[in-house]
Amino acid sequence: MKTYFMFMIVLFGITETVNIIRHHTDVVLVGAQGDLSRKYLWNSFFRLYLKYSSTNSTFRFFGCGRIQSKEGQKITNEILQDRIKCDKNDVNCVAKRQTFINVVKYLPVKTNQDFEDLGKELDSSKKEGVSTGRILYLAIPPSAYVDTSYKLYNCCYHANQNSWTRLVLEKPFGSDQASSQKMATDIYKYYVEEDIFRVDHYLGKSVVKEILPFRLANIEKLEYLLNNKHVERIEIAMKETIGVKGRIEFYDQYGVVRDVMQNHLTELLALITMDLPIDITDQKAVEQKRLELLGSIEKVESKKILLGQYSQYIHQASEEKDNTSQSMKTPTYASALLKICSSRWHNVPIVMVAGKHLDERSSFIRVLFKNDRFCVSGCNKLNGSNYDNIRQIIFQINPNELPSPGILISKSLFKPYLPAALKELAISTGHTGLYGQSINDFHFYIPIEDRDAYTAVIDDLYLGIKTGFVSTERLSKLWNIWSQAIEETALVEPRKYLEGGDQSLNFFIASDKLQFIRPSIIVEDLDTDLKQMQYNSIPATYLGHPLIVIEESDLLQALANHIHALVWQTIQSKQSFHLAVSGGKTPGKLFKILSQMQLPWQYIHLWLVDERCVSLEDEDSNFNLLHSELIKHVDIPYLNIHPMPVDKLGQICNEADQSDQAYEDSLNYFSKFKLNYVLLGMGTDGHTASLMPNSDSLKEKHKFVTFTKTQNLKSKRMTMTYNLINNAQHISVLVTGSHKNNIVMELLESKNHLKYPILGIKPIKGNMTFYIDFHAWLPKIVDIYS
Repeated sequence: MKTYFMFMIVLFGITETVNIIRHHTDVVLVGAQGDLSRKYLWNSFFRLYLKYSSTNSTFRFFGCGRIQSKEGQKITNEILQDRIKCDKNDVNCVAKRQTFINVVKYLPVKTNQDFEDLGKELDSSKKEGVSTGRILYLAIPPSAYVDTSYKLYNCCYHANQNSWTRLVLEKPFGSDQASSQKMATDIYKYYVEEDIFRVDHYLGKSVVKEILPFRLANIEKLEYLLNNKHVERIEIAMKETIGVKGRIEFYDQYGVVRDVMQNHLTELLALITMDLPIDITDQKAVEQKRLELLGSIEKVESKKILLGQYSQYIHQASEEKDNTSQSMKTPTYASALLKICSSRWHNVPIVMVAGKHLDERSSFIRVLFKNDRFCVSGCNKLNGSNYDNIRQIIFQINPNELPSPGILISKSLFKPYLPAALKELAISTGHTGLYGQSINDFHFYIPIEDRDAYTAVIDDLYLGIKTGFVSTERLSKLWNIWSQAIEETALVEPRKYLEGGDQSLNFFIASDKLQFIRPSIIVEDLDTDLKQMQYNSIPATYLGHPLIVIEESDLLQALANHIHALVWQTIQSKQSFHLAVSGGKTPGKLFKILSQMQLPWQYIHLWLVDERCVSLEDEDSNFNLLHSELIKHVDIPYLNIHPMPVDKLGQICNEADQSDQAYEDSLNYFSKFKLNYVLLGMGTDGHTASLMPNSDSLKEKHKFVTFTKTQNLKSKRMTMTYNLINNAQHISVLVTGSHKNNIVMELLESKNHLKYPILGIKPIKGNMTFYIDFHAWLPKIVDIYS
């Protein structure tokens, strides 16, 4: 029942009666100082206040937590001042910003008395003739949901006809089917389904909210194509460049499948494949169609899922917890094959991919259509691809390198009608191709208003629109799809992969299952079973650090991808990237790969780890190799190139010139002795850089750069010392060739860094990875099994 008050107005002599709805809303945010509240929720609640507050629609906001009142109010105010932003030209926003901050009150909710006091505070806002609503938002660990929701029910639940109460829960909603059902049953003791709003913020993404309207607007053309007669496959991906550092405990408990596949990605699958109801604004009809679709998805089996873990995960886990045994089994990457058992989608493969520390930040739904058309002449081509043979629709949810999230549709498919919330945009990016097509071969449609996902979630929450929230029945069906695979793979150790993208994660569909495209192993006179035994016997770590063992070409590409990703991550925080490299034939191949990558060279500084005492133009010069394979092929500023000054005014390594000190001074000036990435090699005697066995340079305590010479060297060299190398953020050791396998195995039996200088490379705060090709690793494994 709605409450009204009446007033009379006189307009042009006509008396008219107008009904004005008066409504008050109290928002209780439990976990007000948490990460989610800081990053998203407070700003989203301000946008709600900005949009809906008026004389007849009033709000109060209560931030709640376990700290005391005075300190809690101070911290809450600091968060609001920092996170609530307005465009200075938005007069309405600026005017309401401080008003909003003033109406936010912090209250502790630690004891039963605290909850009683909260209830009294809420009741003080009750007024005659005003309908009221209460939003109880739990931004707290799921383990506290049941107890907190019970206490909030006792103190704060509205039960009369002129009011409503909405309990809001963040994922994860349990860790499996059983725990999810128990949580739902416990909460049902106090709340009914209509009260419960489970947040999946991905359903608030601007492009996701337009999937059903776009399908409806093009129902005559598109719905005809969305079936197994025309669709070759569907791809749904959520790729991220960041890891989970600081969240290891959470990820050890849930992993990537529970974190995003069981919820976000499966919800996206339902939106693109469900039958359309007659009216997509009918929430019950939409939910019913969605449930029907989810109920028709086959349970995912272990053979249809592949798991991976980025190489630094265990290292990060050891920094955050004492026992890392559980961490060994935690997947940070997964790919899965799903099938829908319906006449519409029978035999259409649906591929899902999700992972951390991959090569790009991108999430999308890609529908690839079958094509029987053939182009004979006038065909657009890029890298040998015939665009007329590709027809697809991509719902680009996170934009990656596109200017905006949006919907891409091949021009060879059809020109769609647009729902009211979309507009067309000409694409302009640095890329010449996208999803196998020329950019010019797509129509691109973007949301007119690209709102933050949580702003959309809070908006729907206030209006009571439940389409973007997860019902109890839908949650049960989601868990039913994934529980078997999660249980069957619980003890499987994921494949290690390199941060920044790794080709060893590439896979294919074979006989209704997924398989990694493994690099070939070339070892003479070994039968197939022994080859497989060798491959599976490669450990995850070497000398206590992550180990990558693959073919040289894949190894170099993976290393280049790692550097590429770290460069872009670093410059996003407006910092330069300092890369120090060693010389050698194999690094030369790496330099060539880097020269062909899109990198922001204006922000990259190149340093030499070591240098021979020869002219910089000499064929033995490390700088000469770096220049010929990389520097001359890229647009890097002169001031960003830092050769070691071994050739000074015609004098080669004249120690009296103190050229080693000059290089130190440059490092201090440009990088403060903190290199982002150091690439090392390793000799057959265990030396690295030009830190030679039993040399004085191994005992250097103060200098960062020094001259070194031993009986094994024909001449002096200049080299970085342990003091500098071990201070780097990332260290990679590249080892290739069968002539290295003896030293690779010898190092396992020694801790003497004076004999084997590579053992003295011990990052202080950074991380270290060994990149070893099969020829340097496998022959010794042959001895073990022979």
